[in-house]
Amino acid sequence: MENFVNWLLKEMNVRGMSQADLARSSGLSRTAISKIISGSRDPGPDACTGIASAFNFPPDIVFRKAGLLPEKEKEPPDLLELNHRFMGASDEVRKEILEFVRFKTN
Repeated sequence: MENFVNWLLKEMNVRGMSQADLARSSGLSRTAISKIISGSRDPGPDACTGIASAFNFPPDIVFRKAGLLPEKEKEPPDLLELNHRFMGASDEVRKEILEFVRFKTN
């Protein structure tokens, strides 16, 4: 399992988020974010819920990354995110995604 801090930093980097940005978006304090990133505090349920909200992820993805829920054996974690994002997209975007996937998998 990928280290939670490494995963968190990678997700922040992808979004161009600073610790202050994540704190604002998650509803957590800047100190809490700093302690999680430094490893002096483990992410608890409230932190995971806030981080999930900030990243627009279903909470179970973050809970699994933090080790608060077991990994699903048959479903890759990325599939959960893909499904969540796909279902939140407009009909037009969903059609574009399906066309792309069909093209790439033929």
